[in-house]
Amino acid sequence: MATGALSPSTAEGKEAPRVADFDELVDEVLAKKGPSKYTDGLSEDNWEEELEKIPLFMTRAPTEIDPQSAPALAALQDLIYQEDTPKSRALAHKEDGNEHFRKKRYRQAVETYSAAINQGCKDRELRAILFCNRATSQYRLGNFRSALADAGEAHRSNDEYMKAIVRASECCVRLKRFSEALKWCEIGLTLEDKNPVLKQLRVTATTEKKKQERDKRREEAATRAKSQRDTELVQIIKVGTLLRLFISPSSAPSPEEYHYTYRWRDQ
Repeated sequence: MATGALSPSTAEGKEAPRVADFDELVDEVLAKKGPSKYTDGLSEDNWEEELEKIPLFMTRAPTEIDPQSAPALAALQDLIYQEDTPKSRALAHKEDGNEHFRKKRYRQAVETYSAAINQGCKDRELRAILFCNRATSQYRLGNFRSALADAGEAHRSNDEYMKAIVRASECCVRLKRFSEALKWCEIGLTLEDKNPVLKQLRVTATTEKKKQERDKRREEAATRAKSQRDTELVQIIKVGTLLRLFISPSSAPSPEEYHYTYRWRDQ
């Protein structure tokens, strides 16, 4: 058979083009189009950036995913979170949060644990873990009040969760709320009377509380002493003024002098 002839189709009785015909057609189209510059896809300038958008070639986990610039990664994320149950979604976000925490990306960890909490999972043990994990991330960021609030929420979800109790105690010590720290220590030591971290925190809180109370007493005593001195000074000024008036009325201070005297006293 000559080149370019058609062979019959065994299924429908129709003639199908040969591969050689397609090759000739492609060559003809390319010849008509002429040479052109390749502008799409990878180039020497952007190949590393483009490969980072493909999950298989990624060298680091992205913090944010833009479906427009990285559709493959966005689709993969949708697959991860496609189970439509609050608990499964919360668990998926929790794993992402744990990864951020391991990489010391504490702000991203806080955001991801928040996303897990917002799934509305009713599992009390899981909620306790999520709040405690977020508390730990906040603690690493130095947000001790937020960390204490989350530790409290974790304890309300599971009142025997020791990690939450320890974290709450640590936050109270950092915030110099030593009486509250001692209460948390007592709660934890009731559950684990030999817990070494809580025992040390109790010693620290007790010592610092005594110092705090001592400093407060000293400050109050200094305030009272200053107030007493000011009162005595006012009395001296008043007595001196009266004596001057009694001895020599013309020697009484002018209004400006009197104002200056009291302004000096206030300083």
